[in-house]
Amino acid sequence: MISKRFIFLLFILFAFWGTTNLFAQSIPDTQDTVVVPSDYVNDGGNTAGSLNKFIDDDMADGGIPAGRVYKLKRGEYYFLSGTLVVDGYTLRLVGEEAPADTPPAVIAGGLKSDGTGFWQYFKSKNDVEFRNIYFKGSTPTDLLTGECIRFIAPETKITVDNCVFDSFHFVTIHFFKVSDCSASITNSYFRNLNHKNGGKYNGRGLRFFQATHVDTIIMVNNTFVNSNSFFLDVNRFTIADYALIDHNTIVNTVKFVFQWHWQTNAIFTNNLFYNAHSYGETASDVANQDPDGLVFGIFGIDTVSADSLGIVESERKVQLTNNSWFYDAKVQAYWNARDTVQAEPFLNSRSQAMFDDNTNYPYLVEQDNINADVNFTKFPDVTDAMITYMIGDRDGTEKENNWGYYPDGSVFQIYWPMTEVEDLSYAVTDPQYTAGTNGLPIGDLNWFPEKKNEWITDVEEISNNIPNKYDLFQNYPNPFNPTTNIQFSIPERGMVTLKVFNALGQEVTQLINQELAPGLHKVNFDASQLTSGIYFYTLESGNYIKTQKMMLLK
Repeated sequence: MISKRFIFLLFILFAFWGTTNLFAQSIPDTQDTVVVPSDYVNDGGNTAGSLNKFIDDDMADGGIPAGRVYKLKRGEYYFLSGTLVVDGYTLRLVGEEAPADTPPAVIAGGLKSDGTGFWQYFKSKNDVEFRNIYFKGSTPTDLLTGECIRFIAPETKITVDNCVFDSFHFVTIHFFKVSDCSASITNSYFRNLNHKNGGKYNGRGLRFFQATHVDTIIMVNNTFVNSNSFFLDVNRFTIADYALIDHNTIVNTVKFVFQWHWQTNAIFTNNLFYNAHSYGETASDVANQDPDGLVFGIFGIDTVSADSLGIVESERKVQLTNNSWFYDAKVQAYWNARDTVQAEPFLNSRSQAMFDDNTNYPYLVEQDNINADVNFTKFPDVTDAMITYMIGDRDGTEKENNWGYYPDGSVFQIYWPMTEVEDLSYAVTDPQYTAGTNGLPIGDLNWFPEKKNEWITDVEEISNNIPNKYDLFQNYPNPFNPTTNIQFSIPERGMVTLKVFNALGQEVTQLINQELAPGLHKVNFDASQLTSGIYFYTLESGNYIKTQKMMLLK
């Protein structure tokens, strides 16, 4: 019998054959790079604004050159003198690479003339790219900032890699009332998105507010810890063309993890949820949050309105596999002590029924998800403070509780390397360690460098000349024994997966799952552990997907 997972994969292959990736080239080889001097800080004051000034001077001197990259010095601070408005150019901020024990470049809030901070760091009408930067959502005097960046124009994109977002108390990355936008967030860390001025629905990671349509969402190998609410907020009734939510670690959130019920083409795999959506739900909460009067759950799915952008229920494709969830004894005791609060399930009954309905939903796949405790190496345990906040919010007695993890009491303090204060790797004896796809650990693989190296296959760049289209070429030699080469071209930077399947549609191996620059690439496939026969290899990047056939003869 052919499994739902195989049907799901085949449907993905044919539905998106030949389409193109949505993410623009991020840093072309012809990039024009300028190094921005840092700002000086002493005794709580600062000479803020070097980054603002560099960009303002470029704009006054004829505009931002195409391909301009602003490079920030690792270990140094950049204090914004006001909200930086991105209008008419692509903003590329890249931190300088350096040894792991040196902190990254830090962008933080400066002070207004009246001694106050400001609400946003960036407001954008164009595409933005951030790499290798620590964004601190406060001033040196611990005044908090609401948002890191807000997008205010449709068809905009953000690309984030290897960044830290710390202490933003409203929404970190915010697409505000705009549609047809895209986000790619990889290898990044969101922490302490909470504050006494932020309610339980604030402290969000990525939000698409009142968008009718989203192009692409990629969130891979990120950590989201000690925050008031959503890791991903797409609004419940928003259509997205494609979403990949893979290998993320989400720990200690008050309200929700996802607010999105109309997924149509989405993959949620290898994510670790620990004390995620700890608030629980009362009858009143349920009545206000779900049309069927059901608890929300960590993950939810619902039927789509008949007139919503031509979506056909039976063609929706959602894969929910190899995830782990758990609530510790403290959170469970909080629920048990309050008769009116219902515990949060992984799926509510409607969502589970839809996944179980093979007739009406042949491409909804839910399997290999586990409910199990995990033993973190260095858990940033502020669970008691989070529960105090939740009790106070329920009772109306205590809401000004900044329950983030600040070991020395200062919001502005930056700890580096991060593992000095928190380390969300876990024991090799924990069931999550081998429960991911291909036997890899569940959660953010950046906590397991050796395992991440297994996850990433070395890819040889044959040419950095930018091709004009995506393509997956026939392997050579073919037939082969036991190794062969697979070449492919991508015209834009983006997440790329290359997988091999046997003739039954079972995944044999994942050769690539990483972000690649545009160009012609080659990877070697070693089939020495496989038997002779026909195999298929599939390249996927954004909405492009193509499959080729090869033959192993021993």
